[in-house]
Amino acid sequence: THYLEEAEQLCDEIAIINHGRLVTCQKTEDLLQTLDSKELILTIDQDLADIPSQLSDFNVTLEGERNLVFRVPPAQVPVDAILTALSDIGLGVVDLVTKQSDLEDIFLMLTRENKDSGISNAR
Repeated sequence: THYLEEAEQLCDEIAIINHGRLVTCQKTEDLLQTLDSKELILTIDQDLADIPSQLSDFNVTLEGERNLVFRVPPAQVPVDAILTALSDIGLGVVDLVTKQSDLEDIFLMLTRENKDSGISNAR
């Protein structure tokens, strides 16, 4: 199928083919764990002009005046560490949205890597 959301839901094993070459073939669960990435979008209770220096250890961007977007590997950066850091500098959280990496993100990463390197990751 070309419907990645459908494949993620229904398939036990997924093969990704890019320009006729097998890029990977893995159990769906294993494939989804290859990209250890999560996006946390936090709406805070104050307007910010810049990202506070106390957050420099995190991969964070400021979108608008109140949205801090953290791109983190959940296995290495627990959400509570981010929330504690915000609390320590006096920022409250009004809303929190998370976006977990999905099969489309992994597909794009793998096909981009193979396009740039010309190397197959077939197992």
